[in-house]
Amino acid sequence: MIAAWLGEDRFREGVRRYIAAHRGGNATSDDFFAALAEVAGDPRLVPALRSFVEQQGVPLLALRQQGDRVAVTQLRYTTAGIAPPPGHWIIPLCFRRGPQTTCTIMDRQNQSFAVPGTGPVFPNAGGTGYYRFELAAGHWQSLIAGAGSLPAGEALSLVDSLDASIRSGRGNIAEMALLARALIRHPDPHAADAPFEALSRYVMQGLVTGRGRLGFNVLRERLYVPLLKEYGFDPRAGLYAHEAPARIQRRVQVVEALLATSRGGKLRDQLAQAMQAYLKGDTAALDPAWMDHALDVYLFQNGADAARDLVERALSSDDPVFRPAALAAAARTSDPKLATWLLDLQDPRLRDGERLSFLDGVMARSATRDIGYQWALAHLDDLGGGQFFAKRLPQMLGHYCSVEKSAQITHDFAPSLAGTPGALELARASERVRNCGLLDDLVGAQIDADFVAMK
Repeated sequence: MIAAWLGEDRFREGVRRYIAAHRGGNATSDDFFAALAEVAGDPRLVPALRSFVEQQGVPLLALRQQGDRVAVTQLRYTTAGIAPPPGHWIIPLCFRRGPQTTCTIMDRQNQSFAVPGTGPVFPNAGGTGYYRFELAAGHWQSLIAGAGSLPAGEALSLVDSLDASIRSGRGNIAEMALLARALIRHPDPHAADAPFEALSRYVMQGLVTGRGRLGFNVLRERLYVPLLKEYGFDPRAGLYAHEAPARIQRRVQVVEALLATSRGGKLRDQLAQAMQAYLKGDTAALDPAWMDHALDVYLFQNGADAARDLVERALSSDDPVFRPAALAAAARTSDPKLATWLLDLQDPRLRDGERLSFLDGVMARSATRDIGYQWALAHLDDLGGGQFFAKRLPQMLGHYCSVEKSAQITHDFAPSLAGTPGALELARASERVRNCGLLDDLVGAQIDADFVAMK
């Protein structure tokens, strides 16, 4: 954010001055901030940097454009049901209006800025600012309508702020669906897929019922089926190695989006057949890029016996691609009996990290999540310690979406993780679970209704 606000040349000059002034000696973060402020010619840059480094949270900028002026109010971003705690940042801002960019510093709670140019103001030029924005309805609509021509950073910033607006109870899913249509052919694959990924998270968190999922499937078929016809699909190894990385990545995204839909039957059959050939020794039948998807489809079609056979094959293999992928796929089948079998598996070939991968996969699926939770609680002493485990377990627990479960997670696991690097991770996971639960309680019905209405 600071580098974009200063410009590359001045930022580099500030870094050089800092290095030269403290060569062979000690320095503080304030020394670095002061060097940047010196080249900027604006002493406010020091408290600006400190305001971001020394307090938690993300600023939310509520904007209202009237002609060539933009009124801005800053507050701390929170999700639905959470009152924003006090917070104040000194924020380097860059607005874009048409081709013209205007940069300034916001150092008060409420300020108004002149932004010359034509058309709607984009509040985060280049997408480099570390803040989210909230807009009036007409302003959102204008930016969404023109999203396809935005630079990638700005497109991602728009998706992030709209998603944040929905999670705060102000925005709506219908706007994100419109943004998905506007960005679906964006040349940057990350930007093109970002709205779909945002919508998918609501489904994965359990905020969407069966009817809502059907609506979501209708939307993604309309978005991605035309792209599949353009990109084509063949799972054989190396077939697309000559293509540009962005095109390769986009094809993976398209196939992934369609696999679980009614239009994905042919894709599922292709991947299952390629996986069967791969397991028989024809490694050319399946490119590693499709390994995870092929394993999921293969196990879905062939059931628990195939999963147990796959685990045996994986434990007998040292292949750095197949072994971890196969073990992880077996854990995310949503089969409760298989989940229990995997977690209790005693095999000398099973590595400690792989048992954690079992637990991760089991807890990633709602059908087996409670099995994983109870197993983790009962086997805390057996799972081992260390920084890796202490951080990974809270991430697994963060899949829930319930105010009550948030309190239970803290009660059950906080004593064991106290004084470890996982304590902060657990607090964050518990907060995510609580915030998701509040979102569901307050606006979950409306979110689901918006998914049902998708076309």
